[in-house]
Amino acid sequence: MLDFDYHLFVLSLCNNVGKVALSSAKQYMDRYEVDFPNEQAYVQLISQLKSENGRIKSITRADIQKALDLSDKILDRSEAAGIHLIQKQNAYYPPQLRKIPDSPEFLYARGNLDALLGNHMAIVGSRSPSEFGLKVGERLIGKYLLQAYDYTIVSGLAKGCDAMAHRMALSYGTPTVAVLPTDLLNVYPSEHAPLAQKIAREGGCLLSEYPLGTVPQKQYFKERDRIQAGMSNGVIVIETELQSGTMHTAQYAQEFAKPRACIFAHDHPNYLTKGYQLLPTFQGNKFLVEDKHWFPLRNAEDIQKFHQQVDRSSHQQRI
Repeated sequence: MLDFDYHLFVLSLCNNVGKVALSSAKQYMDRYEVDFPNEQAYVQLISQLKSENGRIKSITRADIQKALDLSDKILDRSEAAGIHLIQKQNAYYPPQLRKIPDSPEFLYARGNLDALLGNHMAIVGSRSPSEFGLKVGERLIGKYLLQAYDYTIVSGLAKGCDAMAHRMALSYGTPTVAVLPTDLLNVYPSEHAPLAQKIAREGGCLLSEYPLGTVPQKQYFKERDRIQAGMSNGVIVIETELQSGTMHTAQYAQEFAKPRACIFAHDHPNYLTKGYQLLPTFQGNKFLVEDKHWFPLRNAEDIQKFHQQVDRSSHQQRI
């Protein structure tokens, strides 16, 4: 198990301790030497923070006792399953993710932790992409992102474009990171559990902000999309409908000012007679390019230009 702040971890497991309270507790504990001889010490800390920020909720000794019991179970189960707890200050915490507002204080990872430090490209898209979209996506990922530019593919293990992206990375023997909207032993969708195991076993990494035993919630899917965009150097949409989870990732990519692009080969003159530009799964791409000014990827030259854009952006952030 990697080094982490146990007392902050306990607080993170309290129902009434949200991101604001946890961040405030972290700042307070960094400034002052705080002892936790008993449950009341945690309660007093949160009470002190609440007096300074009314958004913070109170906690009880019973809340802390429950969190202490839960922390032991989570840590024991995680260690047995080969799951690492990564705090924001740890060297394995994805560098790009650390830069976004309210990034998770703790992450759970299973597999090759070095995959979390790669030059990440998020690949997202429809759960029901067209055959044409998948074919173009496979070529984009295999020939260019992996072979030519050596990106580590980040995606969400969902059906369709996500699964294709992970499988392409595995087929080329390169790491891939799957960000889950569930805990790492409760893979969603369940039919992708073998794919998740293969990713962790073959040099990739599974990543989640949810501790073992977390009951899945609808909003976790959107939060997963946020992590994908936040940890990546760039974001590419393969195909997407106008109303889809992919649009959440797109929104976060814009919010975080990430370099972003869409496959736009459907609109290439060579394919106009095929009707690909009329596909429902292309309408989101059209919206992002025409209304949100995403970079269109029609050919190899476009891919090279986008790679250069990502490279410049990454370099500027390192300066």
